[in-house]
Amino acid sequence: MLKTNNIKNKLSNFEDMRQIELTFNSNEDLNLLLGKNSKNLEKLNEALNVKINFFGNKLIIIGKKKKYRIN
Repeated sequence: MLKTNNIKNKLSNFEDMRQIELTFNSNEDLNLLLGKNSKNLEKLNEALNVKINFFGNKLIIIGKKKKYRIN
């Protein structure tokens, strides 16, 4: 039997999430941000409280919806 409350909670958590995709000019440009062997990736994940993945020259950031102001 399905537990509908559990499914509703998971769906509401999903609605609070947001995905942003950043495209760099080249893989080399992205590697500058990520650091040697992508060592900066874990630090970025922790500092920003998000999950960051990369594929080719794209950086995919997934996290809770928040309002940020960039100066």
